[in-house]
Amino acid sequence: MRCASILRCVVFCAAAFAIGGGQAMAQPGAATLVSPNGEVQGSTTTFTWQAVPGSSWYLLWIGIPPAAAIEQWYTAQQVGCVPDTGTCSVTLTLTLPPGAYTWHIRTWSPAGAGSWSFPRTVSIKDLTPNWSRKLPNDRRFTLVFDGLAVLDNETGLVWERTPSESGHQWANGAYSCMQRTISGRVGWRLPSMSELQSLLDPSQAIALPPGHPFELGSLAIPYFWTFTQWFDTANVLAVSLNGFGFVIQAPKTASYRVLCVRGSGSERLQ
Repeated sequence: MRCASILRCVVFCAAAFAIGGGQAMAQPGAATLVSPNGEVQGSTTTFTWQAVPGSSWYLLWIGIPPAAAIEQWYTAQQVGCVPDTGTCSVTLTLTLPPGAYTWHIRTWSPAGAGSWSFPRTVSIKDLTPNWSRKLPNDRRFTLVFDGLAVLDNETGLVWERTPSESGHQWANGAYSCMQRTISGRVGWRLPSMSELQSLLDPSQAIALPPGHPFELGSLAIPYFWTFTQWFDTANVLAVSLNGFGFVIQAPKTASYRVLCVRGSGSERLQ
């Protein structure tokens, strides 16, 4: 990393200065942590500590001792504590699983490394699912209902994992969702267009996020019904889970697949 290379250069120059008979410099003291301390929600967190006179670099360490999950050097300029007064801070978007972690800071100057700060705890807790969340792919989905359904941790919607490969006219597809029982749970329905599109990753050949747990079969019929009606009563929108996730308007007499959903949303039949 560029920062690591610069730091090695500074260390070498400092050592050469000392060997050459330069005046000895004092190592910086330990930082005092400000926040966070305790539970945080969501993935974006600001770490703040008191500036330490003479410290030109700060090492942020986050992990479960002895293993580091994040170990990153920052210059005093990068964390906003120049001159050596006030506070330093850095805002990170964490992709760590929920749980309790230790974080602390180590100071550094050309005279050498200072002491570690007294550690604090940061407990990461997931927010209640809502449509403003953006999770990494490895935390996006959870299998539920004995592995037969998929919880989307971003939206809170629960989807059937293995939809039927046969096509239905729109009314029959809507009715089949209403009759669905999965792991002893009813209350399934056709999704809206926006709900079905919320699953999509158009950059993928199968237009779902990498590592998704759905079992879609052959996709010989790539389009799936939604309950979102077009501008007339004869046509409804359907979404392709193949290619780029195209949306089309289709007559209700066409034969497409259904991917049933359970959770908040309209249950209106059109």
